[in-house]
Amino acid sequence: MTLQNFLNDIIKISASDMNRYQSILGKAGYSLDEILEYDDGRSYQTWSTPNGFQIVLDVSCKPNESSELIISEIIDCWLELRAIRNILEPTDDFNFLSIVKKPLPYEQFKQSIQDIENDIENDKAMFQLMFKGEIDTALLTYYTLDEDIKQGILQ
Repeated sequence: MTLQNFLNDIIKISASDMNRYQSILGKAGYSLDEILEYDDGRSYQTWSTPNGFQIVLDVSCKPNESSELIISEIIDCWLELRAIRNILEPTDDFNFLSIVKKPLPYEQFKQSIQDIENDIENDKAMFQLMFKGEIDTALLTYYTLDEDIKQGILQ
């Protein structure tokens, strides 16, 4: 079944007068049956009585009202973009995002050699007791390194 409305049943009103017409129709015994709102800004309200008499309100937006809608949408988009920018913008609090350069395996190996040489200098008596003769610090350091660093040096 299709509903047909004739032109004499359609009342064109502005959005600012809508509350006044709704209160008048409610006091006259009409009830709101349907609200149709389209993306282009058109809006229709169907009111009816228990007898079956229908009135359709064609709520039209004035150019000022539609431009206000566009302006409010632009402001909303601007606020959302500003919030996204604030999240993505680097600040002093995000020092953890900086790239930390990991030392190369060969650099780690050289540093370990220097550490062992310093240990030998500080406690010569113990190292002479443990190792008889010359101590090859490079070989001693190589055996104390992790497997990953050893593989990096051999590559």
